[in-house]
Amino acid sequence: KLAKLLKLKIIWIELPSKKYQEPKIIKNIYKRHSKHATIAVFAEHDREKMLNLGISDNIIQKITLGIRPEEELRQENILSSLAYKDTLTFAQKNFVVCIYSNLSKNSHLENVLRALKNCQTVIPNIKAIIIGEGPDRKDFIWLTKKLEIDNVVWFVGKQDYLKKWFNSCHLFINANKNLSLDDLSIMLKAVLNKLAIVAFDNKANYDFLMDKQTARITGTDNEELTQAIIAVQQDKMLRKKIIDSSYKLVNSQFNLGQTLTEIKDLL
Repeated sequence: KLAKLLKLKIIWIELPSKKYQEPKIIKNIYKRHSKHATIAVFAEHDREKMLNLGISDNIIQKITLGIRPEEELRQENILSSLAYKDTLTFAQKNFVVCIYSNLSKNSHLENVLRALKNCQTVIPNIKAIIIGEGPDRKDFIWLTKKLEIDNVVWFVGKQDYLKKWFNSCHLFINANKNLSLDDLSIMLKAVLNKLAIVAFDNKANYDFLMDKQTARITGTDNEELTQAIIAVQQDKMLRKKIIDSSYKLVNSQFNLGQTLTEIKDLL
């Protein structure tokens, strides 16, 4: 009401990981207050969620999720040439999977680890780097020991500079269940670093990924995931197609300049 009195425009930014399991009265309050704002969403899936709450499509505006490619180049300059050579040698000798995940049981990480174990029969030189922190870190470390893959999986914690890890990897998997804005941004950065993407069948991904075009889409079952990882590793033409197509898509449609322009147009 104060904003209306002062003739201020309200921009409501809806984050991708937002869930709506609140009591009906809370949903009604949510719907009522949304009438006074323009709602900005980053994906078509988020628009659908708002429509399902009964919010008018007229006040929902989709904006581009963009990142800044030059930031990735700046990160590369931080690394020493020696460190780069080490990561390059490591990547040449192994097939390395980069896993981004909250170390929580409310993730797909356990299935990913079991899939890595399964992959060893076909990809004996498979390795994995797990980026992220969480309350169940010790449990996942114990699981890698139980699966006898603790010598090929490294938990590196939270990382501010991702490129030095991406340089060592061939494939990227986000193991989180509810994808946040940060999750989606990191996936786009992985694409710009020319990693092939294996992604779970999640509606939050639909604006960015197409199966066997810009990613290999899979179910959450560890057997399905195993087959997806093996397919990307074995089929070099598929891997190249995924990398080239996703890189072209992100460069052309998901840049920060476009995002800022769209936000400015909302004001």
